[in-house]
Amino acid sequence: MKTAWNRSSIVTESLRTYFWTTNNAGSDICNKMLDYGSGSCGFNSYSTSDSVGRSNCECPPYYSFIDPTIKFKGCKPDFAAQSCKQGGETSFSFTQINNVDWPLYVAEQLSPMNEADCTDNCLKDCFCLVAIYHNKNMPCCKKKFSLSNGRMQSNLNRKAFIKYSTVNNSTFTVPHPYSIEEKIGWRTLVFVIS
Repeated sequence: MKTAWNRSSIVTESLRTYFWTTNNAGSDICNKMLDYGSGSCGFNSYSTSDSVGRSNCECPPYYSFIDPTIKFKGCKPDFAAQSCKQGGETSFSFTQINNVDWPLYVAEQLSPMNEADCTDNCLKDCFCLVAIYHNKNMPCCKKKFSLSNGRMQSNLNRKAFIKYSTVNNSTFTVPHPYSIEEKIGWRTLVFVIS
């Protein structure tokens, strides 16, 4: 049976979100890459597939779903961003997940280097969220905000080093970029200018 992919879009308040649907409920959306937008699972997330091709959306460690009831909206970090001031990297570390990548956007490729140099370079870069390490003969790839088109596949043979804060962030909440307060403020500003 051939699977047909259909794209639909929902547009609200200049925010465009793309959803992929299929006529086969067991289809694998992880291999469907977009060269724009967030991908099938939203920004800062990745898709996984089971042995029969059913897909699921996951957040990297130290991230959580923006809306746990609608996982394809993407994930948000559970910690404050790294400071770009000197020494800002001292409160950050890495956790590793295997066979995961966000392949369409590479902020910087660093010529072949070992794993320790790859993560150290990302740690010192306040904009780097993830370091992707292939092997010592391939470039180290640094990824910055927002991660898109993420996928986990057993044949990727990569290590994703996810940067996170080691500071207790139990009271920290990341505001959603399109919060109601910002929308109201923006509308008010447009109204005043008009």
